[in-house]
Amino acid sequence: DVAGGKQRRYRVVQSEGKISCRIEELWDGGVVREPFGSREHAIKREEKIAEQKGFIDELVLVD
Repeated sequence: DVAGGKQRRYRVVQSEGKISCRIEELWDGGVVREPFGSREHAIKREEKIAEQKGFIDELVLVD
């Protein structure tokens, strides 16, 4: 838990057979977003979405 709240874990993986990356949100109702040209771009995009939707403090990147 993060400050008593629920963690929203996600990971960045390389898309199969491609050089692009994708985001996989690992919580119930989470989505997959792709393509992203780099891991850094994917992370920045996920952070921006989390900020807009109000869960940036719960967001956790996992490997």
